[in-house]
Amino acid sequence: MSAAPTSTAPRAVPRGVPRARRPASFWALAALFTAFVVFLYGPMFTILVLSFQGPEGGLTFPMRGASLHWFRTLWEGIGVIDIGAAFRRSLALGSVVMVLTV
Repeated sequence: MSAAPTSTAPRAVPRGVPRARRPASFWALAALFTAFVVFLYGPMFTILVLSFQGPEGGLTFPMRGASLHWFRTLWEGIGVIDIGAAFRRSLALGSVVMVLTV
């Protein structure tokens, strides 16, 4: 005979029963994690927003108009960076790393 399977799923808290409070360390770690995420992704989000400025704008607030000027310049290869060559180099480097690590 086999024993009946036991359920390990958490039970729902009935209405009217107060839940256990979270310790202060939980909130301290949550605040630290939030600060870390803002520190990590904040500059990237700021540059993304500022990349939609017109040709007279730069990395400054307030924004001076909105356009796709910088994206057009990037894809045409007129600026300092040739995006096509950089993409090909990245693919070649990724392929070499993949072959060497597998």
